[in-house]
Amino acid sequence: MGLSPPELVELSIEDPEDIISSALDTIQTLEELTEEKRRILETIVRNPGITPPQLARIMRKSEKTIANHITELKKQNLVITRGKTNNIHPTKLGTIIAKIIKQKTKIIPGSTGKE
Repeated sequence: MGLSPPELVELSIEDPEDIISSALDTIQTLEELTEEKRRILETIVRNPGITPPQLARIMRKSEKTIANHITELKKQNLVITRGKTNNIHPTKLGTIIAKIIKQKTKIIPGSTGKE
């Protein structure tokens, strides 16, 4: 029997304190993201495996600026890079954060998610 894809594996946390701690960590990560990093993360989630030069073109930023943002997103465990071309992929947490950002924007029209 093969392994399930990471996005299909259910998180099983039995201790309510672990659930609360995890939720608080997620909220803190969300609050620490600048608007630009939020847009970059959302773009990566929509385009898993995107390369830094491709992301720079889409975001209309220099490759150096994108590299700096990717370094920060990696430190927050929101993205990982793979392969010789440093293809950028969202982590499970990165995907969850992007979904929260998207939902928050839908719930509060005009919201930047920074409120």
